[in-house]
Amino acid sequence: MAHLLNFPNLQSIYNQQMDLMLSSTGLTTLCRLNFGVSKKTICPNCIFDPNLKKSANKYKNGGPIEFILGTICPYCNGIGYFGETTTEDIYMAIISDQKKWINPPANVAITDNMIQAISKKTYFDSIKQCKDMTIVYSDINNNPSYTLFTAPNLVGLGDNNYIITFWKLA
Repeated sequence: MAHLLNFPNLQSIYNQQMDLMLSSTGLTTLCRLNFGVSKKTICPNCIFDPNLKKSANKYKNGGPIEFILGTICPYCNGIGYFGETTTEDIYMAIISDQKKWINPPANVAITDNMIQAISKKTYFDSIKQCKDMTIVYSDINNNPSYTLFTAPNLVGLGDNNYIITFWKLA
């Protein structure tokens, strides 16, 4: 008599193991999703000209860097505002060896400067919206940045709780 597989139990064990692997203390690497400039802030160093929508290049009393009239504001380079970049730190399992990739993209030219990343489904929207992703290595200053190469692909054992993405070196 054949025993039927208890699929809900298998699914539960699979998800527990995947969640352990993808935790910050698992087999993951800290990755920073970069969304670019999301908020513009008026320069604290110069007077902003609302008609021209740029710096009037006149020093604002109390600004951090004094400059003389007739020169460009050294704080904002005459733009009148500066952008604040938005980021989100997440943990992903990074696979750089293409021979070890899970479900590599079909009919796509794969190059040596690509990686695969596995992450939790909760990051789906963030990954889709990011401009690029930086792998954060604490021991070096020049961390590599990657752009999303293919759309995030939901995967899992019947419940699609995880994402596989492919990234290309920027």
